[in-house]
Amino acid sequence: DVTPLGDNGVKAGFTGALSKHCVGHGLLLLNTSIYETMRFIPPLTVSAQEIDIGVEKFEKAFKETLKDYNV
Repeated sequence: DVTPLGDNGVKAGFTGALSKHCVGHGLLLLNTSIYETMRFIPPLTVSAQEIDIGVEKFEKAFKETLKDYNV
């Protein structure tokens, strides 16, 4: 089964899957509608510790998504 690559070389649907894995870890992110891109939009009052926690959650979700896509 061949999945087409987007303009940036990422398989179509990757960021949608990544977003779902992020939700599973309690992290809400937005993916763009036509590009395989994720949006990080933290509140202005976010602390350094909260950023670290978010990055850890994103890393876990990213690794799970890579595994799903056999990368």
